[in-house]
Amino acid sequence: MEPIDVIVTAGYSEGKPDLLAEYTGSPRKALAPLAGKPMVWHVVHALRAAPSIRDIIVMGIAPEEGVDLGTPVTFVRNQLGLLDNVYAGLDTVLRQHPDAIMTLVASGDIPLLTSDMVEWFVATCRQSEHDVYYSVVPKAVMETAFPTSKRSYIRFREGPHCGGDLFMVRLAAAHRSESLVRAALDRRKSAWRQALLMGVGTLLKLAVGRLSLPDAERVATRIFQVRGRAVVAPYAAIGMDVDKPFQYDIVRQRMG
Repeated sequence: MEPIDVIVTAGYSEGKPDLLAEYTGSPRKALAPLAGKPMVWHVVHALRAAPSIRDIIVMGIAPEEGVDLGTPVTFVRNQLGLLDNVYAGLDTVLRQHPDAIMTLVASGDIPLLTSDMVEWFVATCRQSEHDVYYSVVPKAVMETAFPTSKRSYIRFREGPHCGGDLFMVRLAAAHRSESLVRAALDRRKSAWRQALLMGVGTLLKLAVGRLSLPDAERVATRIFQVRGRAVVAPYAAIGMDVDKPFQYDIVRQRMG
């Protein structure tokens, strides 16, 4: 199969408090130490060990910072926000490989990720012809592995799920829908504007737990004009992103 490049989001928001950096005494969250290495190091090495992965682009770390991740990567300095980092990463992929069709996106704060999980996700995505694949993890899977992780869950008809931190994106579709994605993000803090975007019926079904995963896929397709697919992951580590000090302690204990 064609090798795939991956964007690792390890950026930060200028001027915004970073509780994990303060808690660990590190410059920022992605560089918080775990098992003697920066948190993002563990993500990068899980990706590097996956046979399907070609180049790794780490967003949010400038080359001149001198961060050593122990394997060849492309560092790209931090952008204004998460979405800006993702799109700058997509542009970097296309500069390095103009013929690239799909790319993987992984959050830099899932240090329990393994190469087997990466391979499973890539192989699952390759079973269909969608534009965007986003991972979700069932609550039962998450809380069996990490009962004190305090994730936020959305009640779907199939049961509660939390968002995962692996995505697969078709490059052409991502650029085609950029303005729509940014418009949707602009509405995220207004319930009324969200209702206008998603439809009142969809929000009501979501509120009472009657929205199914295929329903959500159809809504995303309508809003962003790309074919989306939710990939239900059997691995809790894909959803175990480290945002808060207590989650850091959970992962630190798990890693020994």
